[in-house]
Amino acid sequence: FLYDIASLPRDGSGLLLKDEIEMDGAYCSAREINGVAHIVRQSGVQAEAHISRHLNPYHDRYWRDTKEDYIERAISKAKETLPVFSQRLTEELKTISGGNDCSAVA
Repeated sequence: FLYDIASLPRDGSGLLLKDEIEMDGAYCSAREINGVAHIVRQSGVQAEAHISRHLNPYHDRYWRDTKEDYIERAISKAKETLPVFSQRLTEELKTISGGNDCSAVA
């Protein structure tokens, strides 16, 4: 949530909500620098949930495969999984940066 604190109400009323954006991650820190709020949050790329678990050679789907069959099937699964993961990651970075580039992402 982004609140207008330029003129704090003295009558006990609430702050004016200017904007809100929903983001994944956890709050780490915040600072005001030259009138601009800088909020630091941490969000990890969950490669295990989106990629690794699909390619684990010990997964039930592969346990009867020969090494050659596993490699062939894992490559096929990676070709299916990676574009979706990449798209989701790109969209999240665009949301964080507020535009089409990632110049504001540190």
